Amino acid sequence: MEKRTPELKLHQRLSEGPVERENYELLTIFHQLVHIGLISIDEYDAVISQIYGGDAEALNHNQRGSERIALGEWRKDLSLADRIEIINHFEACLGNVPQDYDHVGSNILVTQFESEGLLGSHATYMYPDLMRYFLQHQLDRGKADKILEITSGSHGIILAVLCLLLGIECHVIAVHTPYEVRTNLLKRLAGGVTVGTEGQGIDGANAVLKESLDDFRSRGYWFTNHSHIPQKKVDTVTPFAQIVYRAQQTLLEEDVEWRFNFAAGVEGNLESLTGLGRGLAQVSEGEWDLLAVNLKDYEHYPHAVIPGVARPKSFEWLHQPPHTMRHDSLGFNEVYRAACAEHRGLSSQLVRMATLETLAKTQDKIALVLEYDKWWKYDFEGVLDYSRFSTVRPEDFEIPEL
Repeated sequence: MEKRTPELKLHQRLSEGPVERENYELLTIFHQLVHIGLISIDEYDAVISQIYGGDAEALNHNQRGSERIALGEWRKDLSLADRIEIINHFEACLGNVPQDYDHVGSNILVTQFESEGLLGSHATYMYPDLMRYFLQHQLDRGKADKILEITSGSHGIILAVLCLLLGIECHVIAVHTPYEVRTNLLKRLAGGVTVGTEGQGIDGANAVLKESLDDFRSRGYWFTNHSHIPQKKVDTVTPFAQIVYRAQQTLLEEDVEWRFNFAAGVEGNLESLTGLGRGLAQVSEGEWDLLAVNLKDYEHYPHAVIPGVARPKSFEWLHQPPHTMRHDSLGFNEVYRAACAEHRGLSSQLVRMATLETLAKTQDKIALVLEYDKWWKYDFEGVLDYSRFSTVRPEDFEIPEL
């Protein structure tokens, strides 16, 4: 890793006043990548200029560029071994996120802050295996040389960043969302973006995918669906199962003898609930309970507001234990107000509130709640004054030690 770091430059950028949110997210992504040695200092300096659309030192820091972010052209000529090494390096930097503990009667609530990890997203856990499969079984065998993904935001951003690092082209089919920053970030990072039909959530994106999949495949794209690896007997790479396991290991390493036997996720998110269930089955020493959470008024809000809430599913696919539960007594307005007051993302706030209400009626549970979205990502104003938000200043970043 290079000795010189860009920490002072980033700190100066964020301390000058309000920072346009898209710029902030791009800065933090590449700030972390240069700190863990996945991009060079020269690449980082070039990226800063691209973020601002010109000479960053001469521009107002609220100005933003419009072109796709590019790293060094040499990345397109990386060997298979070099690309695998990059993925392994990326994977080694995952985890090491903070935890917090609360007592709720005779229950213990453990909060795992996945939003403080590498690139600020739980989606990072799912891509190393998937990208290794693509490189070894698609690219290296001449079957496909580009990647197609469908996403509501976080997964597409993580994939696009990895593709930049690996010198691989990707196209993202995105769920239409009221949060334009998410779509704008995808457009800055991915090789191409197609947005689904407004108001139809994941169904609108799936419609676009169905119409265009054959054409993409004819042009050398491999469709990932961010969870499927054909050679695996289990059909999903489950980041949530990995997170539960890692959270349990963190407790054990700190000589805390609690064993998780309770977790909650948003009901319509198949990946979330399936992964949490698999994780609990792996780490618990007996029965475990899974809480499926939804809004009581979910039908009035698009899927993109809180991903998953508008698509309730049955429990048939869960192989659930005897005590799988459902919680749907919270309304959007109270969750939104609480999220703003407590500085949590909407999904995290919904799951936390439902978990607290459920624990108040039970006992002797060791519950896990994941904080996996930042509250300020849901600010519709588009500009944040970081003099008011100390939790997202650069000195608070958790940079993994290699």
